[in-house]
Amino acid sequence: MLRTLIALLLLATPAGMRAQDGGGSDPLAPALRALADGDTAAAVDWLQRSHRRLDGPAGFILLGQVYRERGTIVDRLRSQQVLEDAKARFPDDMDVRMELGRTYYAQRFFPDAVACFDQVLRRDPRRCDAHYLIGLYHFHNWKRVNDFGDDLLAARRELRAVVDCDTTNADAAFKYLVARYALEDTSSAECTRMMRRFPDRAEFPLYRATLAFEKEDLRACDRDFTRGLELLDEETRLAYGRVKRIMTGTEQKRYASSDQDSLARAHWVRRDPDPTTAINRSKLEHLYRMFVCDALYSPPRSPRRGWNTDRGETFLKFGKPATIYHSLGDDPTSGRIQVWSYVLGGVLFQFLFVDEYLNGNPRIPASAGLTMHMLRESPAQSKVEALAAPIPGMLDVVAFRDDGMAATVYLAMLVDADSLRSVADMSRVNAFNVRTAWFDPVWSRAGTTAQQVRSAEVPQRREGGRSSYEFVRSSRIPFDRFHFACAFEDGTGAARALLLGEADASRFMGNELVLSDILLTAQDGPAASAITRGGERVWPRIDRAYRPGEMLGVYVEIYNLARVARSTVYDVRFAIYPGVDEDTPSWLRWGRNIVAQMGFGGQAAIAQTFRRQGSRHQDHEAVRIDIDRLAPGPYQLLIEVTDVHSGHRATSHTPFRRQEARVAGRE
Repeated sequence: MLRTLIALLLLATPAGMRAQDGGGSDPLAPALRALADGDTAAAVDWLQRSHRRLDGPAGFILLGQVYRERGTIVDRLRSQQVLEDAKARFPDDMDVRMELGRTYYAQRFFPDAVACFDQVLRRDPRRCDAHYLIGLYHFHNWKRVNDFGDDLLAARRELRAVVDCDTTNADAAFKYLVARYALEDTSSAECTRMMRRFPDRAEFPLYRATLAFEKEDLRACDRDFTRGLELLDEETRLAYGRVKRIMTGTEQKRYASSDQDSLARAHWVRRDPDPTTAINRSKLEHLYRMFVCDALYSPPRSPRRGWNTDRGETFLKFGKPATIYHSLGDDPTSGRIQVWSYVLGGVLFQFLFVDEYLNGNPRIPASAGLTMHMLRESPAQSKVEALAAPIPGMLDVVAFRDDGMAATVYLAMLVDADSLRSVADMSRVNAFNVRTAWFDPVWSRAGTTAQQVRSAEVPQRREGGRSSYEFVRSSRIPFDRFHFACAFEDGTGAARALLLGEADASRFMGNELVLSDILLTAQDGPAASAITRGGERVWPRIDRAYRPGEMLGVYVEIYNLARVARSTVYDVRFAIYPGVDEDTPSWLRWGRNIVAQMGFGGQAAIAQTFRRQGSRHQDHEAVRIDIDRLAPGPYQLLIEVTDVHSGHRATSHTPFRRQEARVAGRE
């Protein structure tokens, strides 16, 4: 790179011109040959002996460049001495002034460097490299002092000149756009022109995606973020995909011991305002914050990225602060101070950052342990406003095996109709939108469905003075475990119920005795809510709650029964055990679940056993159990099947609740 720059520079010198015109050999040829061969020491030795005897400043410039590129303090001082000598000998040569300014800049003598560049621009206002280095100085100085004022304006002005005069300088173009963004003077159209100029650079689509996010143009935002991430180097792309920075300490421990890609996908599905759509608004918000904190909070002249700073981490978790207060410290050791203020959950929180070393990287003081603890342990706060009002609902997911290759999952939804009416004008709602998405065990999207259903076709039920919409749909899936997300919204999109559930069809894959999920059923219901399995017509009891006087309806399928002499024989046991409430400790809940699954270790409130005979490898049970003797509260139903021919046993269990008082029946 140095040899190329030197060769181009020398073409403009008198000696270089003579060589190009055939007027004699280049007097710097020995030094250039040594540099081309990688022998810097020989080039320096020749230049030290010969540069003063040359007719023009080219030898001084080349020697100054070689010294400066060595990068040591001593060599930069030598470069300064050589170029200051050249300035005294050739006071009107602007190339000498330019190289001297570069050396001052490398030594961080910034006022002297800018003075040299200003002198060059007074002689030649179109000198692009001078504009660039002045713009770079003001850009870095803005970041160092955190002052959105004169430096930022000067950076925008000088870098704009570079954009006009050098169509190859992508770094100047991007820094110019960042300066505009910091001044809240953005232009998507100008960014689009930069994207056409530099199609292989990731910064520009990421920048345009940021502008689109702020304008809430989510489709354009998603498109440009996808394009920008594809263009990033692998290390940076992985950094954008990590969610560890926005997790609490407890979540981070789990993150460290889990598959990071899978956990990141799970994190974004769980935080997505609507996982049934292709665009994840929460993930776009995170990408937006990553880009902004990298652009605004990366320390100047440092490889540290903005998301690895205290301010960047705060921005990633909580977004843009309500106010930022700047001041100088109380004494020379406290540096510059920033105070970021947030209102989180109606409570004012403030973060203090101190730039003790005046290097453009303010940090939370080591003494502010509580502040750092809050930053690390608090969950990330999203500022994405919901596009639809949330309404409550329930989702019941049951899986049955259809054949040797696939299973059917029934998704039964119960949505609070009263809440929906309080948000949407139902007189104008003629249809409901129902969307379903399912994700494989590592949270990669595996399938989606979407349909619009006329409101007259969605049945309602009324209990306890409240009404609900009831909706049942099925999806065919392979033998695996899936996470499901269902969205039920009015046709205008004003209100939405987002329902999550899981189904495990992986156990159907083998040839061993196995049971389907247990489907709890009601005695009857509207035709649109019915499921037909094994010749039985059943209605899912989605809320799994039974009132006094109502029998517990159960449907379960049995697979891979042993067939001997064309007959199957099995014993089926139904047992009901006391369940657990949501506030029961997790360890106790886990223990009781194990007891229920094993079928021993506790006294069943109700237990019944039957022997069945048939002729098929697959059978089913559809029974009704009298549960009037049960006190109100939670329970677990255990079904245990023992194949008499093979001796194999299979179990399945599900929770339900016995209600306290009689309520109105279904409509």
